[in-house]
Amino acid sequence: MNYGLVTVRLKDLKPLELEEIDKLTQAKDFLIELLEDEMKTFNEISELAKKNGIKIDVKVKNQNKQDYSKFYEMYEVVQKLYTQNLTLTKSGKEALKYLYKRGLDDETIKMFQIGLAPSEMDSAYRVLKEANYLELNMVDLGIVNSSPKGYYDLFTKRIMFPICDEFGHVIGYSGRLFDNDDPNQPKYVNTKETFLFKKGLVLYNLHNAKNEILRKKRVILHEGQMDVIAAYRAGLKEAVCSMGTALTLEHARVLNRYTDNVIICYDGDKAGINASKKAINIFKQLNMKVHLVLLPKGSDPDDFVCNNGAEAYLNYFENNILDEQEYLFEVAFLNKDLTDGLVIEEVKAEAFNLILNSAGSILEPLLSVTHLWSEANKW
Repeated sequence: MNYGLVTVRLKDLKPLELEEIDKLTQAKDFLIELLEDEMKTFNEISELAKKNGIKIDVKVKNQNKQDYSKFYEMYEVVQKLYTQNLTLTKSGKEALKYLYKRGLDDETIKMFQIGLAPSEMDSAYRVLKEANYLELNMVDLGIVNSSPKGYYDLFTKRIMFPICDEFGHVIGYSGRLFDNDDPNQPKYVNTKETFLFKKGLVLYNLHNAKNEILRKKRVILHEGQMDVIAAYRAGLKEAVCSMGTALTLEHARVLNRYTDNVIICYDGDKAGINASKKAINIFKQLNMKVHLVLLPKGSDPDDFVCNNGAEAYLNYFENNILDEQEYLFEVAFLNKDLTDGLVIEEVKAEAFNLILNSAGSILEPLLSVTHLWSEANKW
């Protein structure tokens, strides 16, 4: 994590390592205060350290780093437009009805800064132009595009979920249709890849979740932003998701800065299960501890919360956390006709392969292997 010119490895701030600092009590207080407000400038950090009697060594890193403040300000202008359009207009009332129907309340909408792109084709362009920003910068940020007839907004009449970097700067959007049944229109449209918004690196909600990840020493990984919001409603505030792309090793490295423990909770359908298997292998490359939650009947967290309530989801989640071998074994049996002798033999063969992988590459205790084999032989 970067604070101006100061680099802090969050998950490394452990009690034993703090003993190297002369004044241990003051150091702990300093670090706690620092983590509670991670947007401090370099000067603020220095003053805070001095106040607590702590000498800090500063390593200057990348002094020539480009200043993106102008681009962050542009997104702030657009974000204000989307927020006002949701809360102060007739079309906004319709969008709010949709969000309320999905179970979101005003507090959650405010927490995730959800807005609404106007139906006019150039609303964002006009407010940015009035604020004296350049068209070239608008296009580079993925806010507007150009045509022979002029400039137009890339997002119109969509519920807008801002995507932020680790420090809370808006760097892109995910826009969702809410009153259009046109099958030719995609349900979600994300900001294109830009110098700020890199899909293979950005994780939705990390800026909100990072302190909770540190506190709970775990992160929950979902497939979509509505799943993350559903988890938040259920009290699981350490949830994040990747944006319109499969999990990458770079995503995993970002999370590994905060914790070694990840719980994957993707959709319970075939696609979600396959994505979970791929994610396991990615996290294993970093020697992270992986657990998973298999949701029932192919549902996703958002569906589960909408249909059963936030408390029921929290209870199900906390009581159905599986290690990777248990998860792989469960999905091996999923939707299989165990009255068919051929299917039973196929499942046994798959279970045997899981045992070989468990004993060979994953190196879990022999007890897990014995358990898997005994379960397989029940059939």
